[in-house]
Amino acid sequence: GLARTLRMGARSPAPAQELDVTPDHAFSFVGGAGDPVVVIADLAASLPQPPLIYIAPPAGQIAPPLKPQGLALFSAHLALVSHVANNNGGNGSIDIIDTVQAQRIDRFSIAGYETDGLGTLAANPAKTHLLVFSGFSGNKLFVVPAPFSATSTATAVTMPSNGGSAQTRAIAFDNATGRAYVGHDSGISALDP
Repeated sequence: GLARTLRMGARSPAPAQELDVTPDHAFSFVGGAGDPVVVIADLAASLPQPPLIYIAPPAGQIAPPLKPQGLALFSAHLALVSHVANNNGGNGSIDIIDTVQAQRIDRFSIAGYETDGLGTLAANPAKTHLLVFSGFSGNKLFVVPAPFSATSTATAVTMPSNGGSAQTRAIAFDNATGRAYVGHDSGISALDP
């Protein structure tokens, strides 16, 4: 997955651009070490060799290591990352990442998404909800209201077909209306907020 957000600095000549990157996993990936979320804090100011910040909790932590695939930037300092279900890394869930502190600050599970962890994550323009859609969740689009924590819950919306497990950018929004356009195996559905 790949996402960018702009941060406006006080009287700076150009806005800073944060770039967050996650690797893409196969559903059956079983490595125990995990993989990082990579953050470049200010892409524009640090080219051609920007410093990389790796967010990768060690395997010995109480929570399982990161197994990221989909990613959504929720604010200038908060990223939501899907956690791929696998034998060594735990159930499918959503990791909440503080990109400034370079650490996972919490995680939550979604009923019906536990054997998954793949697919698309997208925050709506108003930053009030997260949409989660995949190919292994029985044609369900999950809608999670903010704020996000270990106690977050989701509402499931039945879609015409699934979203595909390798798709990480299947949701787009009309910023003016908040309408979501969700790509799936049967086409594109429009969902009003």
